Amino acid sequence: MVDLAGDFRLPADRYPEWYGFDHTAADRLEKAVYGLPELFAERISGARLVANPGCYPTPVILGISPLLAAGLIEPGPIHVDGKTGLSGAGRAATESSLFASTEESIRPYRVPGHQHTPEMEHGIELATGIAVPVIFVPHLVPTVRGVLITAYASLADGVTTVQLTDALVASYGEAPFVRVLAAGDMVDSKRTRGTNMVELQAVADPRTGTAVVIGAVDNLIKGAAGQAIQNFNIANGFGEGTALPTVAVYP
Repeated sequence: MVDLAGDFRLPADRYPEWYGFDHTAADRLEKAVYGLPELFAERISGARLVANPGCYPTPVILGISPLLAAGLIEPGPIHVDGKTGLSGAGRAATESSLFASTEESIRPYRVPGHQHTPEMEHGIELATGIAVPVIFVPHLVPTVRGVLITAYASLADGVTTVQLTDALVASYGEAPFVRVLAAGDMVDSKRTRGTNMVELQAVADPRTGTAVVIGAVDNLIKGAAGQAIQNFNIANGFGEGTALPTVAVYP
C-alpha cells in the first residue's frame, strides 16, 4: 500500500500539533517507510506500507540533504519559500480557490503552521541524521499545476556553487527522475509539467554566506501520483521507471 495522504509521514507525537488529532495507529507508523525513492530506495524495496511524500517536501529534502550531509551548509535553520498552482489546494469548491479570487493574485497561506513543515524536518533528519529547523512559507500562484521551492541555508566557509552542484550530481547523477542543472542554468517548473522529474539547482552567494537551493516538480506527478507509482515499482521489484513519463508537456 502506498498512502498519498499524510497519515504515515511523521512520528506519532507530531500529529496533535500539526494535524490536529492523536494518531490511532502508532503500530503501523513504526512499519511505514517514508517513500522518497532517491534517498530511501533500499528501505522501500519489499515494504508493505509506504508513506508517499508531500509535493513541497520532495524538492526541499532532495535539495538540502546532500549538502547538509557533506558539510557544505551549516546545520542551522532552513528558510523555505514555496509556490504552488491551484491544483495543490485540492478540489474543494472554496471561495479562495475560485478563478476570480486567484487570477492575478499571489498570496501566502497556512503560515507558520503548514503540515509540510515537520515533514521537511523529519525527511532531512532521516536522510542525514541531522535535525534542523525549517521555516516554511507557502504561496498560491495563478497557475493550474507545478511547485517551485527556494530554500536558503548558511554556507560553510569557502563553499562555492561548483561544490554545491557537484554534491547534488554525486547524489543523483544516476537517478532517472532528478535533473541537476549546471551552474548558471535556472529551474523552470514548466519543464517538469506532466512528468515525474525533479529539477534542482544550488547556488552559493558568498556575499551573504548563503546557499540558495531551488527545486521544481509537477505537484500532481512527482509530488503525488507519479511518485506513488515509483514507490510501488520499487516495493514490488519492477523497473523504477515503469509507466512514468520524463518528457514534459511543453509548452
